[in-house]
Amino acid sequence: MEFDTVYPEQLHKRMLKVGFDIDSEIDLLHRKYKDPNKILDKLLCLDAQLYMNLGRSSTKTERVEVKKESRKIYRAIKKIDPKLGDLFLVHQDK
Repeated sequence: MEFDTVYPEQLHKRMLKVGFDIDSEIDLLHRKYKDPNKILDKLLCLDAQLYMNLGRSSTKTERVEVKKESRKIYRAIKKIDPKLGDLFLVHQDK
């Protein structure tokens, strides 16, 4: 299995644009990929990218917003793999 570097690079560019929306990105993934495992991989990449953009200087508001967006991703994961999605959602609440 080889690592896909194209999606993270394209995602980063889209995230830098004004008006980037998690819901739109999730919809894009469902339209672009048919393989559920590929969609899961891309959703996890999206989630990781959100947290990588946080830093020491991030405000509490920014951290809360990332957590909300992360929940949207975990709900999308739950639609594909209910057990995995539930696991992420439960552990995020701890």
